Amino acid sequence: MRTIGDSRILARHIGDEEVIMRSIGGEEIYLAHPKSGLYRQFDGTNNTGFGYDPSVTAWADLQGNAPATLINATFANNGVLFNGNVNAKVTFSGQNVREYTIINTFNLAARTGQHPRINAENPYPTMYLQSNQGYAIAFYGQGKDMAFSPAYIPPTNTAITAAMCWSGPGNPVELYVNGEYKGATTVINTYPGTVSTMYLGANSTATRTFTGTIHEHLVYGNARSADEIMFNANVSRSKFDF
Repeated sequence: MRTIGDSRILARHIGDEEVIMRSIGGEEIYLAHPKSGLYRQFDGTNNTGFGYDPSVTAWADLQGNAPATLINATFANNGVLFNGNVNAKVTFSGQNVREYTIINTFNLAARTGQHPRINAENPYPTMYLQSNQGYAIAFYGQGKDMAFSPAYIPPTNTAITAAMCWSGPGNPVELYVNGEYKGATTVINTYPGTVSTMYLGANSTATRTFTGTIHEHLVYGNARSADEIMFNANVSRSKFDF
């Protein structure tokens, strides 16, 4: 345990996973996500690894991987602000994924542009907004666009946590929003290949750009359970106050 001002930083165990909490006046607030299988963690409330600094252009990966680089994007409001600039994106090194859960906490400022990317990887997984379907959240993989059924269109000017979860070939990608199951894609039959570079807020050429703020990006190397995804959403809700 350590003390910061009038609050205390605590470690707690939930099941087999350790979480970090802050105790203020007897109330405990989640600060960090459970670590089991967590490969990458970009957190807007702690963008340097030591706290929040809006002047930096690198985004520390709290799991110790190489940091992300901001290109024509800025830190603001505990996240990375994208204003629809054609060249704005965040780029970082990729990984070889098998089963996975990808979680993005974001606030959509405007529904604009063609298929804006929230996160983008090649060959996949990619979460984006399908502009020809009212900007519903969609998945890109295996060389094609895959809609979630039923469709979910995120609100504007409201923070949400969206999770895509895939448990391997023969299974669909599932979508959860704020911890609640919202739908699934068609079945995917092959593993993605090795991803060399990944992006937030745009595709690789920054032609499909997101307008809003991305507060957090998490990559797990496994398929999280529904209860675990709900726990992730509660952690984000506590940190980003929505």
